[in-house]
Amino acid sequence: MADFFYAIYEWFESWTSNMLLNSGSLPLVLGITTFAITLATLVVFYYLINSTRWWGRTPGWFITMGINSVIALFVGLGMALSERTSKDITDIECWGLGFANMVVAMIAFVIFTFIVKWWSNNAKNVPF
Repeated sequence: MADFFYAIYEWFESWTSNMLLNSGSLPLVLGITTFAITLATLVVFYYLINSTRWWGRTPGWFITMGINSVIALFVGLGMALSERTSKDITDIECWGLGFANMVVAMIAFVIFTFIVKWWSNNAKNVPF
């Protein structure tokens, strides 16, 4: 599992440093946290909101994806800053990992949408 998340974050190697990606279990913890937050956000959207009104349609889906992405940005940034204490890692590399995590969260949001949406009563056709 750690290799899976390491491979995903390695796609964004030019945005961040190898020191961050090779620092223990950071890719694994960050990946599992991001996927869990994304799934929780989708469950809220499709099962708690579950509306056919404006929020439950495509614009609401994009807003929810944006909220999830911003949360993922700051989760990635926070974890990168916590790993930075004893290493030679710059602020730019920490922000790079945060933005990489934001992109991973957006991709996961789209993929997990296809898994989660089918059992929703009112929003199963959102966004596609």
